Amino acid sequence: MTISLWVLQIMLSLHTLMGALWKFSNSEQAVVSLKALPHGVWLAMSVLELVCAICLILSAFHRPVAILVPIAALCIAAEMFLFCALNLASGEASHGQIIYWLVVAVICGQRDLNGSCPSAGNQQRVRLERAPGVDNFVTVTGKSADELGSRFH
Repeated sequence: MTISLWVLQIMLSLHTLMGALWKFSNSEQAVVSLKALPHGVWLAMSVLELVCAICLILSAFHRPVAILVPIAALCIAAEMFLFCALNLASGEASHGQIIYWLVVAVICGQRDLNGSCPSAGNQQRVRLERAPGVDNFVTVTGKSADELGSRFH
């Protein structure tokens, strides 16, 4: 399961990166339903997308920043919902882009709702007392503290 989540996370990061680069090279006028966005907002969205793309893969290199993964996924999902709302408000007859944006938003939501940051996993901190006054911590994946407590007494 973890490998498939990493693949999904990497694909989402690449998708977001490509979207950000596309926004830098194309105007908001390129998409009829997005013409309502001011140019400054369009460029700010591309910067946000670059940050989100980095946050999605940063946890692979530095585990303490794993909290950024669901935050980035929520930002991407919010942007996709914004695009859907703009498309509906523009009166555009074609709704093919809405389906695409909703699929991306659902993928982002799945990453967030599952609590599935592959680098964080289901890790818990367990305190081991080996000697008075010395605290040792071990990161354990997939086991509850109660299940592990009996092993260390």
